[in-house]
Amino acid sequence: MRTCNSGKECYSSGSMALEALLEVHRKRQYFAGTGPINFYKCDICNFWHLTSSGMPHKEVGTYLNSGKSAIQNEANRWEKKWKGK
Repeated sequence: MRTCNSGKECYSSGSMALEALLEVHRKRQYFAGTGPINFYKCDICNFWHLTSSGMPHKEVGTYLNSGKSAIQNEANRWEKKWKGK
């Protein structure tokens, strides 16, 4: 994975950044108001990065408000528990 001088991971398109943004919310458990919520095109490297600043992307907002994130977080918790982590 390529990284920018800023240290952030690079995504070659907005759609790839959106996919990564949704995936990170499915895999990790963030407290309210934390974690990445959108993406932007970097003026330095011309790639796309995730950000926790600004307004949430509409698809992230929909995912978080749907209750699916809570269900996925519980599933992730049980998976870690059964794997002994």
